Amino acid sequence: MRRILDNGLTSFFRRGEKAPPGGGSEARGVGRFLVDRGSPLPLGPSLTSRGANFAVVASRAVGMRLELFADDFGEPLAGIDLDPRLNRTGHVWHIRV
Repeated sequence: MRRILDNGLTSFFRRGEKAPPGGGSEARGVGRFLVDRGSPLPLGPSLTSRGANFAVVASRAVGMRLELFADDFGEPLAGIDLDPRLNRTGHVWHIRV
């Protein structure tokens, strides 16, 4: 599965656009969480040395919101609206928490 995703990723990015190296470093606070741009790769949720990165392919989305829940799935701990200028590369929305 990983090989299939890696071979097809160029179609997720606009022609000539490159994925940001390391996902940027301009962090901002959202509630009790520190978030930054994140990285469009790998797709899905992934743990990094700097937090949890989330990357979702959504070619027709005009907005994206990440909801963070505790184990009990009650009220969300935080809701983070992604900025398309900062948190989107081609068709991939991404953020690191």
